[in-house]
Amino acid sequence: MIARMIAVLLGGLALAGGAQAGTYTKLYSFCTQSSCSDGAEPHAGVVADTAGNLYGTTRAGGAHGAGAAFRLSPDGSGGWTYSVIYNFCARNRRGCLDGADPSAPLIADAAGNLYGTAATGGKFGDGLAFKLVPQADLWQLVAMHSFCSEAACADGAFPAGGLSYLGQRDGALYDGTSLLYGTTLNGSAFQKGVVYSLKQGPHYWQHRTLYRFCPEMGTCPVDGNSPNSGVIVHSPKLLYGATAEGGAALSGTAFSLTRVGGAWQHQVLHDFCSARRCADGQTPGALTESGAGALLGSTANGPRTPFCARSACGTSFSLVPGTGALTTLHRFCSETDCADGSAPGPLTILANGDLAGVAISGGIELFRTDFGHGVLFRLDGSANLSVLHAFCAAANCSDGSAPSGRVLVDGSGRMFGTTQGGGDTQRGVVWMYEP
Repeated sequence: MIARMIAVLLGGLALAGGAQAGTYTKLYSFCTQSSCSDGAEPHAGVVADTAGNLYGTTRAGGAHGAGAAFRLSPDGSGGWTYSVIYNFCARNRRGCLDGADPSAPLIADAAGNLYGTAATGGKFGDGLAFKLVPQADLWQLVAMHSFCSEAACADGAFPAGGLSYLGQRDGALYDGTSLLYGTTLNGSAFQKGVVYSLKQGPHYWQHRTLYRFCPEMGTCPVDGNSPNSGVIVHSPKLLYGATAEGGAALSGTAFSLTRVGGAWQHQVLHDFCSARRCADGQTPGALTESGAGALLGSTANGPRTPFCARSACGTSFSLVPGTGALTTLHRFCSETDCADGSAPGPLTILANGDLAGVAISGGIELFRTDFGHGVLFRLDGSANLSVLHAFCAAANCSDGSAPSGRVLVDGSGRMFGTTQGGGDTQRGVVWMYEP
């Protein structure tokens, strides 16, 4: 009976969302080993190296329960081999010196090293930027910077957004030597977050705070606060990013940082919820830059629709930095029972210019006791949305639930990502979608 109900619902969703034929495959279910030693609850997507291996992190599980870094390698016969390459909090005599709770996406360099951030842990307990160096067995972790090393955490705290570099938007691997950039959710005088850079020196990595949000105590109506995603490195003198809170309407901002001389000047590009009834959305996340220079992104919250009485509906948008003009591409939860998804994440540009992403909720709503378990979607050049996969389509959500992070697309057009829940033990999966 349940299987029949799911089939009927999927058929309805295909009509409502314009679903396209494709193959969804679960590559790995987390927490299938004793005590979740293989990791649990990935919150970011995956990154690939030149050999086609996939890498990512989990916020929980691992040998010490503080998260793990993992690798999925194609086995040559259509399958994938899973392995843990690092267990966080291995140096726990003084409180996880090597970091804990890695929830941001990784980046890879041409030599095979990985870079990322852990939201907590480190020397001062407020997060760590790290480098993972390949070893024969478990990889070696190099601590690049422990946050809150300065008085009042002036260097930032809780680096939840990951690292960025010049050339990343074009798909190039990190060169291993140029500047890395990132954000922290907290830190600075009033714990409102910072933008920082990391430069490799002869003996250690040098941290520099480029901008401190909300220099005056309050609700931060001028520049925003709490950047919960990384930045786009447009050029060595121009960065783009978003804050989840603050701004004129206290609902987040899109901003630029321009280097003039030795200083970085901040400019608000858009105050979210500035349109009537918050038609432009609230709580923006990570941005993507198109080849034409437009900033593409999503908001986790947004205008209410006839099918979304809650605030977590969300939008996808395009923003032109030079003019500040914002175009809403799609208002989520605009289909019956949020069949098109709700609370979308970052956008990925496909080879033909279409956009792909995931929404953490919405999709199939079986018994009207939940709001769906998320969708994988595609937006074409006319901003028409197609649902490619509605999560929890399999019994007991064994295909995954609550997808988050950025979708990775390889040269063959295959899409990869993770879910925070669902799978064989309800602790998340790595998935692949082949159009």
